[in-house]
Amino acid sequence: MIVLAESNLVLELALQQEQSSEVESIVALAEAKQIELVIPACAFTEPYQTLIRRLRERKQLIENIQRSFKQVGRSRGFKELVATSDEVSQTFARADGAERQGLAETVRRLIACCRVQVLDATIIQNGYDFESRFELDPHDAVVFASVDAALRERTEGEKLFVNTNSRDFVDPKIEEHLDQHGCKLITNFIHARQIVERAIRAARAPEAARSKNNEGAGKDLARG
Repeated sequence: MIVLAESNLVLELALQQEQSSEVESIVALAEAKQIELVIPACAFTEPYQTLIRRLRERKQLIENIQRSFKQVGRSRGFKELVATSDEVSQTFARADGAERQGLAETVRRLIACCRVQVLDATIIQNGYDFESRFELDPHDAVVFASVDAALRERTEGEKLFVNTNSRDFVDPKIEEHLDQHGCKLITNFIHARQIVERAIRAARAPEAARSKNNEGAGKDLARG
């Protein structure tokens, strides 16, 4: 089975969000080579941009909090609020460091077990076409063009495109395009993990049956 994903899988695992345990299961199957996990190259850059944007927003928030606390701290009985603002700043600083480290570790892990769909001239050109054809924003259009390229390279086997960005990708035209390549669009990691595990069990069933038959035949020969 081939599972195609993008930046929301990276962020889900790196930031330990709500469905991170489901993503962990999917990635573990890729590490065990029970599935092929494909991630577009551009999906590894967007999480860094997301993190940088969060850091800037937090920095601005901290500055606003410190300014407000200092103003209030000038009044009698509220001077201790200045120390409280420092604690808030330190908490955000620890969170920033943990998120940076988590993202770096996640990227290294994924690169080691997945196939990175390299960005090339054809994908860039198709991205422009998909942007207008499916009314996608530029980044999502490049992601979808990368997914399309991967599907064309892998013509056999069951395929899933897992993307929680349902607002942009849940579209009959997009789903029809994916269906032409034998690919389903799944919009949450819980459902994706269930489908993947079910497919693996189904693939193992004939092998288990053959093993049981061979064992039975061996016992018959021994009795004979």
